[in-house]
Amino acid sequence: MTHTIYYDDQCSFCIMCVNFVRKNASQNLFEYQPLPEKGNTLILVEGEKRWNRSQAVFRILDLIGGKWKWISWMYHLPSWLIDPPYRLIAYLRGCK
Repeated sequence: MTHTIYYDDQCSFCIMCVNFVRKNASQNLFEYQPLPEKGNTLILVEGEKRWNRSQAVFRILDLIGGKWKWISWMYHLPSWLIDPPYRLIAYLRGCK
C-alpha cells in the first residue's frame, strides 16, 4: 500500500522533513504531494484513514520503523494533547 503525504511545498522546514522521510523510508512507501493551498499542516492519507499534524508525523515514523519506532506510538494519543508543539513550530515558521 502506498501512503500519500501532503505538505506545504513553500515551507523550507516542510521540505526538509519530506527529504528526511525520503531518505529513511523504504522506496515507494510514500507518495509526496504539495498541499493545494499553503497551510500549517501535514496530512498523511493511508487508504481511507487520514492523519493530520502531529498524528501524521508520528504515524509516518511508525511506518518508517527501525530506530524511529520508539517514539511513533504517540500517534495513538489524542491530537489535543500532541498538537500544541506542532502548532508552535508552525507558528514560529510563519504559518498562521
